Amino acid sequence: MLNLKIARMMRNKTQEQFSKEMEVAKNTVSAWERGAINMSIENLNKASDILNVSTDFILGKETAKEFINLD
Repeated sequence: MLNLKIARMMRNKTQEQFSKEMEVAKNTVSAWERGAINMSIENLNKASDILNVSTDFILGKETAKEFINLD
């Protein structure tokens, strides 16, 4: 879930900060970002709310165009 890392970094959150908000271990966040393990639907929805992005973005079904300012 590379987009999870992108969304987290765009919100200026460290893995540690995000893991605390998600109430999971930091190594769990790392594993999600590497694609080593999948997120549960509950965690996907929670991450979406915390990072203020759609679940489709986290899953890679949407691009980061909305975050990029081309001006």
